[in-house]
Amino acid sequence: THLDFTGGLQAHIFVSWLHPYKDHRMVVIGEDAMAVFNDVEQGENKLLLYRHKAHWDGDVPVVNRAQAEPIPYAGTEPLRQECEVFLSSVCDKTKPPSDASEGIRVLTVLDACQRALQTGMPVTLSRATT
Repeated sequence: THLDFTGGLQAHIFVSWLHPYKDHRMVVIGEDAMAVFNDVEQGENKLLLYRHKAHWDGDVPVVNRAQAEPIPYAGTEPLRQECEVFLSSVCDKTKPPSDASEGIRVLTVLDACQRALQTGMPVTLSRATT
Protein backbone atom coordinates (compact mmCIF):
# COMPACT_ATOMS: atom_id res chain seq x y z
CA THR A 1 0.00 0.00 0.00
CA HIS A 2 1.28 3.43 -0.90
CA LEU A 3 -0.26 6.36 0.97
CA ASP A 4 0.00 10.02 -0.06
CA PHE A 5 -0.83 12.69 2.53
CA THR A 6 -1.29 16.42 2.20
CA GLY A 7 1.94 18.36 2.51
CA GLY A 8 3.89 15.80 0.48
CA LEU A 9 4.17 13.14 3.18
CA GLN A 10 4.12 9.56 1.94
CA ALA A 11 4.04 6.11 3.49
CA HIS A 12 4.63 2.66 2.06
CA ILE A 13 3.28 -0.42 3.84
CA PHE A 14 4.33 -3.94 2.92
CA VAL A 15 2.84 -6.86 4.81
CA SER A 16 2.72 -10.55 3.95
CA TRP A 17 2.27 -13.57 6.15
CA LEU A 18 3.79 -15.60 3.29
CA HIS A 19 7.07 -13.66 3.33
CA PRO A 20 9.92 -16.15 3.83
CA TYR A 21 11.72 -13.96 6.42
CA LYS A 22 10.50 -12.81 9.81
CA ASP A 23 10.95 -9.09 9.35
CA HIS A 24 9.01 -6.76 11.65
CA ARG A 25 10.51 -3.39 10.86
CA MET A 26 9.34 0.19 10.63
CA VAL A 27 11.48 2.82 8.95
CA VAL A 28 10.68 6.52 9.26
CA ILE A 29 12.66 8.79 6.94
CA GLY A 30 12.85 12.50 7.68
CA GLU A 31 14.83 15.42 6.32
CA ASP A 32 17.66 15.12 8.85
CA ALA A 33 17.64 11.49 9.95
CA MET A 34 16.10 8.05 9.60
CA ALA A 35 14.71 6.01 12.52
CA VAL A 36 14.56 2.22 12.26
CA PHE A 37 12.51 0.14 14.69
CA ASN A 38 13.25 -3.57 14.33
CA ASP A 39 10.90 -5.63 16.49
CA VAL A 40 12.93 -8.80 15.90
CA GLU A 41 16.10 -7.25 17.37
CA GLN A 42 16.94 -7.42 21.05
CA GLY A 43 18.68 -4.92 23.32
CA GLU A 44 19.98 -1.55 22.25
CA ASN A 45 19.69 -2.26 18.51
CA LYS A 46 15.88 -2.42 18.58
CA LEU A 47 15.53 1.32 17.83
CA LEU A 48 18.29 3.07 15.89
CA LEU A 49 18.73 6.57 14.49
CA TYR A 50 20.80 7.14 11.35
CA ARG A 51 21.87 10.71 10.52
CA HIS A 52 22.86 10.01 6.92
CA LYS A 53 23.58 13.04 4.75
CA ALA A 54 22.92 13.18 1.03
CA HIS A 55 23.71 15.75 -1.63
CA TRP A 56 23.92 15.92 -5.39
CA ASP A 57 27.18 16.01 -7.32
CA GLY A 58 25.83 17.11 -10.68
CA ASP A 59 23.28 14.43 -11.60
CA VAL A 60 24.67 11.85 -9.15
CA PRO A 61 23.37 11.47 -5.58
CA VAL A 62 26.16 11.14 -3.01
CA VAL A 63 25.37 9.60 0.38
CA ASN A 64 27.54 9.98 3.47
CA ARG A 65 26.48 7.16 5.75
CA ALA A 66 26.51 7.80 9.49
CA GLN A 67 26.90 5.31 12.31
CA ALA A 68 23.71 4.05 13.92
CA GLU A 69 22.84 5.75 17.20
CA PRO A 70 20.90 3.51 19.62
CA ILE A 71 17.82 5.20 21.06
CA PRO A 72 16.71 4.09 24.54
CA TYR A 73 13.61 1.95 24.22
CA ALA A 74 11.45 0.52 26.99
CA GLY A 75 11.24 -3.21 26.43
CA THR A 76 7.65 -3.53 27.61
CA GLU A 77 5.19 -5.64 25.64
CA PRO A 78 2.85 -3.48 23.49
CA LEU A 79 -0.16 -5.77 24.04
CA ARG A 80 0.36 -5.61 27.80
CA GLN A 81 0.47 -1.80 27.64
CA GLU A 82 -2.74 -1.73 25.57
CA CYS A 83 -4.48 -3.98 28.09
CA GLU A 84 -3.30 -1.83 31.02
CA VAL A 85 -4.58 1.35 29.34
CA PHE A 86 -7.91 -0.33 28.56
CA LEU A 87 -8.36 -1.57 32.13
CA SER A 88 -7.39 1.83 33.50
CA SER A 89 -9.99 3.49 31.24
CA VAL A 90 -12.65 1.07 32.43
CA CYS A 91 -11.80 1.64 36.09
CA ASP A 92 -11.51 5.44 35.75
CA LYS A 93 -14.41 5.70 33.27
CA THR A 94 -12.23 7.71 30.90
CA LYS A 95 -11.98 7.56 27.12
CA PRO A 96 -9.03 5.39 25.97
CA PRO A 97 -6.64 6.77 23.31
CA SER A 98 -7.80 4.08 20.86
CA ASP A 99 -11.57 4.05 21.10
CA ALA A 100 -14.29 2.86 18.71
CA SER A 101 -13.94 6.03 16.60
CA GLU A 102 -10.25 5.29 16.10
CA GLY A 103 -11.12 1.72 15.12
CA ILE A 104 -13.60 2.98 12.53
CA ARG A 105 -10.95 5.31 11.05
CA VAL A 106 -8.53 2.37 10.77
CA LEU A 107 -11.20 0.20 9.10
CA THR A 108 -12.00 3.05 6.68
CA VAL A 109 -8.37 3.13 5.53
CA LEU A 110 -8.21 -0.67 5.26
CA ASP A 111 -11.42 -0.67 3.20
CA ALA A 112 -9.96 1.96 0.86
CA CYS A 113 -6.83 -0.18 0.45
CA GLN A 114 -8.98 -3.20 -0.43
CA ARG A 115 -11.01 -1.18 -2.97
CA ALA A 116 -7.79 0.12 -4.57
CA LEU A 117 -6.45 -3.43 -4.78
CA GLN A 118 -9.64 -4.70 -6.41
CA THR A 119 -10.02 -1.86 -8.91
CA GLY A 120 -6.37 -1.05 -9.56
CA MET A 121 -7.26 2.62 -9.07
CA PRO A 122 -6.25 5.05 -6.30
CA VAL A 123 -8.88 5.79 -3.65
CA THR A 124 -9.06 9.25 -2.12
CA LEU A 125 -10.29 9.72 1.44
CA SER A 126 -11.40 13.08 2.75
CA ARG A 127 -10.21 14.27 6.14
CA ALA A 128 -13.78 13.88 7.41
CA THR A 129 -13.71 10.12 6.73
CA THR A 130 -10.33 9.43 8.32
